[in-house]
Amino acid sequence: METIIKLEWKEPRNVLELNNLVKERLKGVYIWGFNIEYFVPYYIGISNDIIYRLFEHLNNLIGGRYTIFHKNSLCNFAKYKNQGLQKDKTEGKIYIPDWPSSYIDFLNERKDKENFQDHLDFMIDNFAFSYAIPDDKTKNNLEEIEKRCIYDIKIEKLANTKAGIVNKDYKIVHSGSIKKIFN
Repeated sequence: METIIKLEWKEPRNVLELNNLVKERLKGVYIWGFNIEYFVPYYIGISNDIIYRLFEHLNNLIGGRYTIFHKNSLCNFAKYKNQGLQKDKTEGKIYIPDWPSSYIDFLNERKDKENFQDHLDFMIDNFAFSYAIPDDKTKNNLEEIEKRCIYDIKIEKLANTKAGIVNKDYKIVHSGSIKKIFN
């Protein structure tokens, strides 16, 4: 039996708006990415506290636990997803975390404003997010919703590394301002 889940995606918000939502405990699915010329989806996740989880993602980015892309490659980051570090740092990945051994490298790289810090700052300054809260009937199926959302966008277009097997009985109807990023 097919289960139809309706998700209304909120308008993408800038990182600075996280503080305005800190008291809300939102359970659902989220997308974070970057508002550059348009919203570039980067990662899809689920959480019992979306805002707290988004703060964790942001702190992981700031703290060197996530890949840093050249700012001119961010709109097209998926092109570089399966490539290694770009030695000349003129495009693609300019830092790949290998925790904990790479942390000292990250701290040293941060001092290089032109070749590193500007790109990290660009990612932070353009960090944006959207979320959708499933209705009470489907809230218990967050893992299936997450897998389906990743499938709908296509994992190769996201930083997500796994999605799992999609249950064909789940269909999501996306609405809201970012519905066009779903196929």
